[in-house]
Parts: sequence; C-alpha cells; structure tokens
Amino acid sequence: MNLCMRFWNLNSEIWEMKILKEEA
Repeated sequence: MNLCMRFWNLNSEIWEMKILKEEA
C-alpha cells in the first residue's frame, strides 16, 4: 500500500473521531 495513502486514511479517521466528539 502507498505510504501517502495510509497517512491520509489515518488522518481522515482521526478527523472523523474529532468531529464525532464535538457533535456528541
């Protein structure tokens, strides 16, 4: 797997968690 793609995948997951925490 491309390292850059792995980074973006992880980054997007972290942002989703942050957004969910703020909305909760």
